[in-house]
Amino acid sequence: MANTIGRINYSVSMIPEELVTQLASQKGSNWSDIYTKSTEIRASSGEGTTEALAILDGGGSDDGYANKAPFYAQITTSSTAAITGLTNVEFVYFKHTGYRYSSTSALSDTANTTDHLEVRADSSSGAIIAILPPDTAIALPVQSGTSWSTVADRRDSGDYFFQSVDPADLTAGAQTIAMEFIAVSAN
Repeated sequence: MANTIGRINYSVSMIPEELVTQLASQKGSNWSDIYTKSTEIRASSGEGTTEALAILDGGGSDDGYANKAPFYAQITTSSTAAITGLTNVEFVYFKHTGYRYSSTSALSDTANTTDHLEVRADSSSGAIIAILPPDTAIALPVQSGTSWSTVADRRDSGDYFFQSVDPADLTAGAQTIAMEFIAVSAN
């Protein structure tokens, strides 16, 4: 069934925790440092649903999937727009797989647990959206459909720039990253 109409439901929860430690001079065998719910910040959550989307069964380099199989993007040590071809993007999801890039259809056997995935907006020097450690992801309901008043307000898939970075100082990382992603545009 090609070009089905659908939507994406999403939810996010945030549970802040505080580290409770014991003084080094008083540590015993029946106590260990623990995390507990934060007394300063309360837990929070949110959810939503996108507008109607055209879901392409064939998928691939534009939207991230081909017949339910991920299409991996190669993220290098220099910032590039690794995804292009979609206009009026409604929803994006970017995941650092924790592995080096080997092909669009398969993860490498070599882990990349050192470098982080940097996601920027608009250009290689644009605002940083996220710095993702291995095996983490970010989902953004962009809602940039044709109803927005000007073309400049709309998001395209090529408006996101990615780089493998050293988390200590955001300089170029040592290895490539295989990024799993979903990018879909309005129907």
